[in-house]
Amino acid sequence: MKIWLIIMLFDKLVPFSEKIHDLIESRSSGVIYHDFPWPAITFDGGKNEYSGWRKADFDVLDMRENKKLWMMHVCIYPHFNDPSPIFGWDIISGPKKITGAFHDFSPVFPTHFIIQQFHKNVKEFIPSKKRELPDWAKAIFSGSMIAAGNIRSDEELDKLLEVVWSNLTFFLDNVGFYTTGHDYTEKHNFYCKMQKQNPHTPRVMESLGVERTLVERYINECLFPEVDVDTRFS
Repeated sequence: MKIWLIIMLFDKLVPFSEKIHDLIESRSSGVIYHDFPWPAITFDGGKNEYSGWRKADFDVLDMRENKKLWMMHVCIYPHFNDPSPIFGWDIISGPKKITGAFHDFSPVFPTHFIIQQFHKNVKEFIPSKKRELPDWAKAIFSGSMIAAGNIRSDEELDKLLEVVWSNLTFFLDNVGFYTTGHDYTEKHNFYCKMQKQNPHTPRVMESLGVERTLVERYINECLFPEVDVDTRFS
């Protein structure tokens, strides 16, 4: 029974990650493979700031064999002149349960129509166990963010994956719908700065045997790099 549970859990998550990868890749104009011992990919959304999205970070840390742990991170950023939110999806799964699943459209401009649709899309999903958010997270995430823990049932996981997939396709279809004369670089940098205050990311990775220097480089250069505002247009 325990073996069946492990197989079912990972057999849902791995194909789902591949499905997300393929969709984002099909909408991208290029890809960068970062130099890390695990898949760490940045998809280029295109250089034209008047269409699509800027970049998408896609990372999978697969430690199923030796640590019985699997993690996925997806973050899609609009162009700097686009008030669309930042798409986020993170999940951490062990052999018996999903310990954390986090999904949000993090506001750049709070009343953006994509944000309003996100609120509607997620209101029917109520986690069996909600994760409390620390102050750094409350500073960047929307009030409708999904923060779930201790997911054990097929039904709850299926509903969650359905919501995430629906939101991802909606986001990719609508991000870049309109742009403004404003520059939202500081908003993106603030999002990354707050994310780097999360103590769990380095703690988990170091517990898996990843050296601290590599963890720090991964977080700063790949997961949440900030952009130099002064040199961005140079």
